[in-house]
Amino acid sequence: MSEEQKQLTVKEALEQGYEKFCYANEGFQALHDIKEANEQDFARGVEIISKEPFYAGIDADSLKELIAEDIECNWVDQTGDDTEQVFNAVKELDFTDMAKMINDKLNAIPYYRSTGIKLVP
Repeated sequence: MSEEQKQLTVKEALEQGYEKFCYANEGFQALHDIKEANEQDFARGVEIISKEPFYAGIDADSLKELIAEDIECNWVDQTGDDTEQVFNAVKELDFTDMAKMINDKLNAIPYYRSTGIKLVP
């Protein structure tokens, strides 16, 4: 037995603080204002967008690993030296400030996910 999809009316969604919708199962797309939803939208199938954005980002350890691996691979390709001395030297560095700088920049690029809640008239 499949679980029924939760749904909210336009009025309920607005009362709960939701503002945007997207078309169900259509991938990356522009967001639309719930107040402007019409019968054609409902016929296509629409879902409510989350109130809070999601942001791309990276932590310092993951950044360190990526950079160390890239530099090591280039070093091995250029020299044949596979002792991992270059890799280990990069791994000793602190990438906290760099990760913060990257994340601060990426925080200007929000992404909003579908809640999976169906919007109905």
